[in-house]
Amino acid sequence: MTTAPKPMPARKRAPGAGRKPLEGGIVSVNLTLTPAHRDQLKALGGSAWVRKMLDAVRGIESKK
Repeated sequence: MTTAPKPMPARKRAPGAGRKPLEGGIVSVNLTLTPAHRDQLKALGGSAWVRKMLDAVRGIESKK
């Protein structure tokens, strides 16, 4: 009589592990870019740069 191997227990994450949450929640957005544009976006700072630019535009729009 053979016994089936026991399944491995799920790994628990360490406290504080993973991405830190953003204020106001998050929404995922997909972009279609050329490889050159992707490299440029990465060099500029990626998603943090996009958020910074959107916040700057929001500041300009609220002054109108």
